[in-house]
Amino acid sequence: NGARLITLDIFSDSYCSSGKPVVSHHNPSKDYLYNRISTFNYIDFDLCCQKIMERAFSKNDDPLLISLKLHLDKLPAKNKENVIDQLARTIIKRFKGKLLGSDYSYQRTIIGNVPIEDLFGKIIILCDKGFPGTLLDELVNYSWSEKSTIAKDSKAPFLMLHYTSTELN
Repeated sequence: NGARLITLDIFSDSYCSSGKPVVSHHNPSKDYLYNRISTFNYIDFDLCCQKIMERAFSKNDDPLLISLKLHLDKLPAKNKENVIDQLARTIIKRFKGKLLGSDYSYQRTIIGNVPIEDLFGKIIILCDKGFPGTLLDELVNYSWSEKSTIAKDSKAPFLMLHYTSTELN
């Protein structure tokens, strides 16, 4: 039936202010690199979202969870915000009509308590860190690391555990 959770490691293709969001592999041993991309190749985030939309709901209407892991903390603040804003605009453009409504924005709703039938045909955005106070803040439905800056009174606890395959082993 296809993947129902996709984790994307997000980087900037450049350390400069003209950087764009890209998807690549994260290797913690290469964290000394400014843009932290540890491979010689990457995929433009916009193209990645386009391909996800072409295939995500072609066989069924089960909800799709997209987990974003932002690797932008070594960028200057202005450049980081620019990349995150581009990321948010791409999500809005590519996933139009599939994103959860405003009741779910800013992590206002405990996503684990929502009946599954309310999520059919929808994309749920999960994110780790670095997004509060940006355009992405409104789109993130759940974070295992940070609470929204808008919904500080949110009763959504940090119950989601996040493990890499190495940590599970």
